[in-house]
Amino acid sequence: MSRKDRRCVTYVVLGPEVEAHLYERRRGRRSLGDMVRRAVEAGLARGGLEVVPVPEVGRRLPVQLPTRVEAVLAADGRDRAMLIQSAMMVGLNLA
Repeated sequence: MSRKDRRCVTYVVLGPEVEAHLYERRRGRRSLGDMVRRAVEAGLARGGLEVVPVPEVGRRLPVQLPTRVEAVLAADGRDRAMLIQSAMMVGLNLA
């Protein structure tokens, strides 16, 4: 995805430890948004997500998720921000 469509952007809150972990795992010139998107996709593929609370303190990162991921999130019915946070944590092996 080359440009973010403002209507499709989701803000993900990264706690300091998660942000440090993403910077550590980042290869080459990948953006943090791309790393978060990949982690969410990996977490949703694994399934069995337990809802993790969204951190109150942290960096708000705009992320544009693919349509297939948006469809899975919409079909789940749980709180969207918590579901994205849970999938990201599972995808990063931090949960």
